[in-house]
Amino acid sequence: MDKKKRDAIENIAEEVRRIVMAGNSDNQNLDVYLRSAGVQVKYTDLSDTQIDGYLEWDIESLQPKIVIDAFEHPHRRVFSIAHELGHLVLHWKWVPTMDEFNKNSLITKQSGVVDVAYRRTDGEYTEQEKARETEANHFAASFLIPEQDIIDYVDDEQRDGKTGSQIILDIGERYFVSQETAGIRYRKAKEFI
Repeated sequence: MDKKKRDAIENIAEEVRRIVMAGNSDNQNLDVYLRSAGVQVKYTDLSDTQIDGYLEWDIESLQPKIVIDAFEHPHRRVFSIAHELGHLVLHWKWVPTMDEFNKNSLITKQSGVVDVAYRRTDGEYTEQEKARETEANHFAASFLIPEQDIIDYVDDEQRDGKTGSQIILDIGERYFVSQETAGIRYRKAKEFI
């Protein structure tokens, strides 16, 4: 993915966060905020599948629905929710005000159901699917840990004498994300400091 596209996704993610989170910063309750924005979030057992989350259109409620494996680590669940939100926003063109335009753009003409998008655990994707997954991952990381927030945080923590390892641990706790996601955003922030 080129820099222009990465920056665009970063900006979209931060704007969607501003709307969905309504000034709140606790990623742990992302599912609650999404429900308020018109997105259903459901937890179920997906352990016997090759997926750990997917996105579908609920034709009864006329709302998008994110379905996540209930048995994943809580940090993984939050990232998966944000990842599926990325698909919803970037690939289904949904915005957090569910007007008639959004509803009509999501429902296919033949069946009334949108194709299911999902994150596979086996990693077997086409090139187009890989690109979409990369975009959704970048959206999720940007949504959960906004760029300017993390740059300011890392800069402050370094001035206080904290090591990179300690800052990464703190980022994970502060933003309720895995150490892997915290490390990626930490390294990105370091490019700007």
